Amino acid sequence: MNLETRIRNLYARAAAADREEARAAFAELRAALAAFTHPDGDIALFNDAWLGEAPPAETFALPSPTATTAAIYALPHSGYMQLRSGRHAVVFDCGACGPD
Repeated sequence: MNLETRIRNLYARAAAADREEARAAFAELRAALAAFTHPDGDIALFNDAWLGEAPPAETFALPSPTATTAAIYALPHSGYMQLRSGRHAVVFDCGACGPD
């Protein structure tokens, strides 16, 4: 059984309050994934990441950017950001170096 099926099964068995909490958490996860996804659908490669390591981002129903899309995705707690304009994007780490 793959991860998506397991998550769907857990969600189906959860109480209504837990499902609402899960919906909110997944919305935050999708926003974070959007910050790490280039307009071509591939993920940004940081640290030990490689293409094909995980399911493509489109599996998680991210909005498709259009040619006029301009956005700033900020993940302040992680220190990562993405600047996007149309088909161009840059993802960068602007967080503190090393542990505090």
